[in-house]
Amino acid sequence: DPAVGENLELANSMGLFLQKTNITRDINEDVLDGRCFWPKAIWGDYAATEDELISKTNREKGVDALNVMCVNALHHIPDVLEYLSQITEPSVFKFCAIPQTMAIATIVLCYDNPRVLDDNVKIRKGEALKLISQSDSLDSVKRVFYRYIEMLERKNHPSNPVYAEVNKIIDKTKKDIATTLKGGAPVDLTKEYLVLALFLVTVTTFFYSYLTQAS
Repeated sequence: DPAVGENLELANSMGLFLQKTNITRDINEDVLDGRCFWPKAIWGDYAATEDELISKTNREKGVDALNVMCVNALHHIPDVLEYLSQITEPSVFKFCAIPQTMAIATIVLCYDNPRVLDDNVKIRKGEALKLISQSDSLDSVKRVFYRYIEMLERKNHPSNPVYAEVNKIIDKTKKDIATTLKGGAPVDLTKEYLVLALFLVTVTTFFYSYLTQAS
C-alpha cells in the first residue's frame, strides 16, 4: 500500500524506537570510545560527565538515567504496532517486524539493568532466532510485544522513580493489544508450569525414595 510509505510520522517513530534502543544499550561502549548519544538533557540530571554516568561510584543515579532512556524509547510502541498493522505484503512485513521484536526484547533487557553501564548487553542467540520466527504476522508480533511487556511489568518496582510512568505504558500496551489481538490477551502460564514441574519433581522424589527403602 503506497499510503504506508507516505506515513512519515509513524515511520519516523518506528525508526526512533530502534535508534533509541541501540544507543541506550550501547552506552558503555560509546562512552569508552569517547562519544555519547544520550541527550545531555537526560543524563545531565544524574552525572556531571559522561564518564561519571557509567562509573560504579555513581551506579544508582546511572541506572536512574538508564531507566529514563528506556521509558523514552518505550513511548514509541503504539506507533510501531500501528505502522506494522498497515503493511500487508508478507516479506515487507517481516523485514520491518524483525528489528522491532528484537528492539522490544532488548529495551526490556536493558530496563533497570546495571550491567548495561558496564558492558554491551545482548539478547541470547536462541532468543533472537525465536523472535525471527515469530515476526511473520501481526498477531504473532503483538504476542511478542505482550510477552515482553509482561516481563517489564515483573521488573518494574515501586521504588523506581519512573515506576508510575512505566506502569502507564504497560497498562496501555496490554490493553491495546488485548482489544485487537485475535483470541484476546495471551495467557502467561509460566507460574502454572513451574508449580506443575515442582509437583512432578516432588512426586518423583517421593516414589524413588519409597522404592529405594522397599528394596
